[in-house]
Amino acid sequence: MTNENRPSFAVSGSSSNVFATNYGGKAEVAFKPADKVLIYTGLDGNFTSREGDRIRTIKMANGQPLPNPVVKVDKIWQDAVLNDVGKIFFAEGKLLCPKLPPSPWA
Repeated sequence: MTNENRPSFAVSGSSSNVFATNYGGKAEVAFKPADKVLIYTGLDGNFTSREGDRIRTIKMANGQPLPNPVVKVDKIWQDAVLNDVGKIFFAEGKLLCPKLPPSPWA
């Protein structure tokens, strides 16, 4: 990503090199311990990491062009990592309500 099409490019040019990865998934298992009971259990997760640098070339200072442009490197993300893991548990039963319509999983 750059600022080439912006008015500030004449004063300071910037470009960003970014590397980001995302992984995720879900696993689920259903158990039927009795005729009218269905139990779901499983895991889900989301793993994200990002890192990147912004390279700035400063061309002008105080309204005057610099004879030698100054190049600076800034961190965008300081090796940011997000890891989310969760457990799933859900039970479905028809023991107390025998007049309900049949479950699509039964």
